[in-house]
Amino acid sequence: MDSTNNYSVYTLICSIRQKYPWMINFLNSVVIYPYRRIMAEYYYNKTPNQIYSFFHEGIRVSLFLPFRKDLIEQTIIVKKTFFEASELNIVRQFIPENTVYVDIGANIGNHLVFFGLFTSSKKIYGFEPNSEIFPILVENVKLNNLEQKTILKQVAIGSEKSKGNLVESSDKTHIAYTNKSVCVCESGNIDILPLDLVVEEKIGLMKIDVEGMELDVIKGSMNRISSDKPIIFIESDKIEKVIELLNPTNYYIEKSLANYNYLLLPK
Repeated sequence: MDSTNNYSVYTLICSIRQKYPWMINFLNSVVIYPYRRIMAEYYYNKTPNQIYSFFHEGIRVSLFLPFRKDLIEQTIIVKKTFFEASELNIVRQFIPENTVYVDIGANIGNHLVFFGLFTSSKKIYGFEPNSEIFPILVENVKLNNLEQKTILKQVAIGSEKSKGNLVESSDKTHIAYTNKSVCVCESGNIDILPLDLVVEEKIGLMKIDVEGMELDVIKGSMNRISSDKPIIFIESDKIEKVIELLNPTNYYIEKSLANYNYLLLPK
């Protein structure tokens, strides 16, 4: 099946999700999620090192998945591929050659590893402030031999230089066990930096998944966004506000994807 047909099927599935959310929620809660938990538990019982491997486009991918209650990690195990693989493949079609990729909210590295292995990205920046997750991100970069072109920083990206703490995400749409948001707090132990102060190279792709902090991320990245016009792959449940904030840079929604994911392009 070619990419056009793949996207047609994907669009159909997304439309069903939008028209019949109650049905999807029912299937998820009664069938899909329990099945994934059972299958993941079976995997963990026979794989003590918690390193899961699968082949994608002929390349072996290995991921350290230690959070057995995390539905993202369960999904990777059951589907034997990347989490949100359909979305990643769609976004990949728009990425320029030999670009700099910035992953804001890298989590365990699912998206970072995909774009690192299956695009021609020449350099990768990964930002993840959660001290519980950051070592796992580091390990997954090493497992897939991406250290030479990847820079990882245990910081949060925000609107200005400040401090913060991790709090439970207020966004109940997420299914990740490890998802937490950053709250600005002068006495916090997490460094918050605007992207404009961290990355100097021209950026070709920005992925933003920051549990409700996306507007702050964009505010602190406006110089890079204005000058570089990167592709923006963003998760947000307030996409109208995101587009309004990006109005001066003439971004629009190229594709509306599942799980509040959007592909934004400059006009």
